[in-house]
Amino acid sequence: MTLTTKINVRLCLTLDHYNQSGSKHNLELYKMRKDRRLMEIDTKLLENRIKMLEKEESKLLAKISTTRTRANQILDQKQKNDDNFLKRIEEKKR
Repeated sequence: MTLTTKINVRLCLTLDHYNQSGSKHNLELYKMRKDRRLMEIDTKLLENRIKMLEKEESKLLAKISTTRTRANQILDQKQKNDDNFLKRIEEKKR
């Protein structure tokens, strides 16, 4: 049984209890408490989701930074290779 199912079963049992007591005030109070609990659960789930997404974002930004650094290193090495190649061609001409 999942957590949500357990919560729903408990809420239904509580609702049945309030319905049997016949108190409209208690029923309204129960509904407000139930709504509040559901909002608190949703809030916690959203907070956890945001934390996870922020963690993923920081990992991706670090990966992007590493990739840019590596790309710059490759471009620098390519430029050095091209310069060396041109120097060797000029030396052969002499």
